Order: sequence, then structure tokens, then C-alpha cells
Amino acid sequence: MVEILLYLATHCGFLFRPGGFRLVDSRVDQSSGGDAFVRLESESTRLCFTLDRGQLLLSFQGVGGDPKEWFSLGLLRGVLTGHRGGSEVLDAAWAEFLESSLEELERRFSHPELTQDTVKSLEKQGRLRAKELFG
Repeated sequence: MVEILLYLATHCGFLFRPGGFRLVDSRVDQSSGGDAFVRLESESTRLCFTLDRGQLLLSFQGVGGDPKEWFSLGLLRGVLTGHRGGSEVLDAAWAEFLESSLEELERRFSHPELTQDTVKSLEKQGRLRAKELFG
């Protein structure tokens, strides 16, 4: 959990601007060696920072989305730039990408017609990634 909180404090202060995100849930699983998550939510978007086997990752979804359907930042980068990139383990560069793309992400999740198209585009990026990884 400490790793997640340090990452948020060091790289993601922009999430907590007035009218921005708020903490809605968190958990630490001691039986799995300290795996943890912190869930943040704005009016339109949920972010889940997860520490899984020592790797810090981020997934997101629209507030009105399927509770089981989360997407990675790499998929968002694929939708917005056409290039998903490599590792999705969070670092300073991923925080910069999140900050620069957050307004667009929230805009897309604020309008139902855009949300549906965005989810379809994210799913397409997921299929492309799976094909690249597994053939």
C-alpha cells in the first residue's frame, strides 16, 4: 500500500485538484505478500492503482461501465496515439501520460455516446495486444 500512496503523492497530485478524484476504496492483502489497491473516482471515471506481486499498475473504467470491465493505460494510449508501448508498470512517464490524457478520458466517459465508442476502441486495442502477445 505504501508504494501506491508514494506514487500518488510523488507523481499524481493532479488527480486531487478541486473537483477531481476522491478515494473511494482501498485494501491490503497480507496473505499475498502485501498486494494492495487504491480506487479513486471522479464524476465520470474510476481509477484503480494496484500493487500486484511488487508491480504497480493502473486500470480504469467509466463510472457507469460494467463493474467487471477495466482497461489499462496502455490500451488508452493505443486509442489516443495508435501506439500502446511496452511495459505498463507505472513510472513517471506513465504519470505524465495520465495527466496529459486525463481530460480527454473524462470527456469520453462523460457522454454516453462517446463512452460506447471509447469502450469499443479499448476492447479493439485489447484484442490487438492479445494477438501480438499470443498469436
